[in-house]
Amino acid sequence: EAALTAPKANLAEQAYFNATLAAARQPDPAKFGRLEELFTKKYPESSRRAALALERGRMLENKGDSPASRSALAEVSKLPGADSLKDEASLRRANSLLRTGDYPAAIAAFTEFERNFPKSPLLPQALASGIEARLRQKEITGAQSRAEFAKILARFPESSLAPSLAFQIGQTHYEEKNHGEALSSFREMAQRFAKDPLADDARYYAGLSALALGNPDEAVKLFRSISETSPLRLDARLAEIDASRTAGDYSGGLLIANSLLANKTPEQRAWVEITKRRLACEFAIGGTDRASLERAASTALGLIASPAADSADRNEAGYIRGKSLEQLGREEDALQAYLDVLYAKQASPTSGPAQPEYLWFARAGAEAARLQEKRGDFRGALSIYRILENTGGPSQLAFTRKIEDLRNRHFLWSEE
Repeated sequence: EAALTAPKANLAEQAYFNATLAAARQPDPAKFGRLEELFTKKYPESSRRAALALERGRMLENKGDSPASRSALAEVSKLPGADSLKDEASLRRANSLLRTGDYPAAIAAFTEFERNFPKSPLLPQALASGIEARLRQKEITGAQSRAEFAKILARFPESSLAPSLAFQIGQTHYEEKNHGEALSSFREMAQRFAKDPLADDARYYAGLSALALGNPDEAVKLFRSISETSPLRLDARLAEIDASRTAGDYSGGLLIANSLLANKTPEQRAWVEITKRRLACEFAIGGTDRASLERAASTALGLIASPAADSADRNEAGYIRGKSLEQLGREEDALQAYLDVLYAKQASPTSGPAQPEYLWFARAGAEAARLQEKRGDFRGALSIYRILENTGGPSQLAFTRKIEDLRNRHFLWSEE
């Protein structure tokens, strides 16, 4: 409407252009297509046509149609107004190839960018993404990629990409479990680029690295240095509980967990993650505090009932509930808790993960069989071991041997 009522041709063109951009950013591909076609017919020589093709490429990439996006980006250089947009279109196309896993083509595209646009302000990003593509293609090692990232950082110290490059150096160390180097790199990045949004990420991963190195006190300091407004704040608090547990400070971990639960509900995944840690702390304290074991058994029930818990969470909670009840001298209840895990009788309103949970299932089953043997119910124990054997997993052979041993010791060969 603005275009139709615009008093001058250049204002009308601007209005059509703005309307087309708005359609792309909604995004509404069909509407954008109609408006771009109309704009092209009305203004075939407009210097804005390249910008529209670039916007089409961005929109299609965001919608997940990478091949169509790359076709649109390839058009940019052939359209009026392309001179100032060629580098961005080229980089977007290369990034699309990287994102979709065509690493050889991406490497070639980033190399071509470096050759064609040596003075572009986007060059640092192209160089860094090219290194990432080569790393994923396994043309270079993590150590080589770090050296290359460091070269870019030294060459473009004032680039807006510098914080990201410094972070990537630490990240490659972390992914290789080089935790000492990762800690140093992340610390340095957070100090050098303290106001960058990635600084809190660096502090978080530095904390995880310190924890992996067995230094929970340093980890806690780093986790607590993360700003209150950071998206990683909750993750940092959860990791702080883990650090407290590593240090043997279960009471401190429990205090943090209880404070975090104040504004969470069982329907939230965050509630599950916090409650799992609360349960671990209560169970650990229960070694010297009977009341804490009672609380652990109750907490486990709540975790089992949570609609946000998956099968691994429920099985772990069921196992810990069984151990808590057993330590309280309630063997019958403990056996039932273990059997609930084994026979999946707990309330489970959500479906579990794609792969069946095995670790806690097998542990609970083994404990149930042990208690059955202790009670003299050898056939009951045998049936449990059969279930565990049939489930497979890394302990399958051990359970097969248990079956053979039980049969031999108690003459359980005649009936199945």
